[in-house]
Amino acid sequence: MRVWSARDGFDMIRGVTIMPEYIQSEGVEEILDRVQAAGLNAVATSPYIMIPSERMDGDETQHGEFHREPPVDAGSGKVRLLERPLFGKRELWFTIAPSFRPNDELYEGLRYRPPVSEHVIDPFLNDFIARASGRGIDVYLQIQAAIPPSLRVQFGGPVEEDKAMLPDGASLKNPLSKNASLASGEVLNYTRALTEDLLQQYPGIHGVRFDWPEYPCYHLDAVFTDFNPQAAALSVHFEEARSVAARFYRKLHELTDQDLDAPNFCDVADESLDVWRTMKRDLVTRYNRSLCEVVRGHGKRAILHAFPPPFSDLTGFDFAANAEHADGVGMKLYTMHLPMILRNYGQQLLAWNPELSEERLVVALNRWLDLADEPLASLDAYAYPRPEQPHPVSDAAQARKIAAASAAGERVHIMTHTYGPVEDFARRLRVASAHCSGGFWINRYAYLDDNKYVELQTSCT
Repeated sequence: MRVWSARDGFDMIRGVTIMPEYIQSEGVEEILDRVQAAGLNAVATSPYIMIPSERMDGDETQHGEFHREPPVDAGSGKVRLLERPLFGKRELWFTIAPSFRPNDELYEGLRYRPPVSEHVIDPFLNDFIARASGRGIDVYLQIQAAIPPSLRVQFGGPVEEDKAMLPDGASLKNPLSKNASLASGEVLNYTRALTEDLLQQYPGIHGVRFDWPEYPCYHLDAVFTDFNPQAAALSVHFEEARSVAARFYRKLHELTDQDLDAPNFCDVADESLDVWRTMKRDLVTRYNRSLCEVVRGHGKRAILHAFPPPFSDLTGFDFAANAEHADGVGMKLYTMHLPMILRNYGQQLLAWNPELSEERLVVALNRWLDLADEPLASLDAYAYPRPEQPHPVSDAAQARKIAAASAAGERVHIMTHTYGPVEDFARRLRVASAHCSGGFWINRYAYLDDNKYVELQTSCT
């Protein structure tokens, strides 16, 4: 079975992200047996090897270069534990090393380059790719679109000059994502070079999946990027856009309860935000077009990940424009993150405007972000869900997001997360299957325990 492509027709995609540490931990054949038995036709992994730490205590500041698996997600994800043990553990600290030796010529003169591994390069990824292809399973490499060295989300980040910036020129403090400015030529050239390197080193892959090829919007301040000076050279409307964004940012510090009656978040502003929103969309689309050109130049498939509408209005991701350059767009319905974002926004707006009614604010944010037909009672109710808690994003809201993305851009498939109770995972998978003809992608294998695996098999047969 083949995954659909802009160049060779349309087949439904049924894929899963399996990070390389699980291939290391469980073995190539064991992983592929499970993938094939579930009726999946595609897998994504990443070009690194995991190096576990012996330590289990403390936090990331104490561990230095080591990070927790599963990710902490800026503190909210501490409630998570792995549901598929990794090296026999449900929580561990680790670092990574590239699974390949970089081609130095590709990075000559660039600010960024992949780290050089001090470990013996294990050829297990090429073996995995070859054996998967032999079973009719397509393999993609997944990398970060704008977090050099781009091998995994927790590791890396841009230098100050290349960070996404606020209208006053400041960079974000302690952002959940370390995404760079998509106006940075250095970051773009590095990611293009890395993509070229991987396509040469792993010729058996079917394509590359780019994660966070936009401006992630986990906190309200992050919405007000990107005014890195490098963007001025790419947009004749840079100064006008900066002025518009700065006025809206100030407006959010002076809200009244009446402002919460606005039908959409951007309608809270006292003026049109089109010039700013257009500039941001253009930066995202330009950046992604360049990455996709490298992949498609090798006859491979370029897949972009994206936040769902209306979050995508804040991240700068235009489904229609990006679909023109990519072979597919994976729309993320990570329903444990969406309520967390609502809560983050609400807490920030209340901190800026203590006189606001929290009840009215919750109603407004739920309407603006479209999480459910009926809002929850308070901001605290939108906390990151614990493993046993269903995710508070309704079926109808998910269906609306899928419909909006599919109508705006062709070749969309839905990325649904395995985190959460079995019944809730099954519910979300049914919504994705029922409302998107492009298929679905499962993220991540780490939470695909045996009970969820049975639900996945049922959905694929």
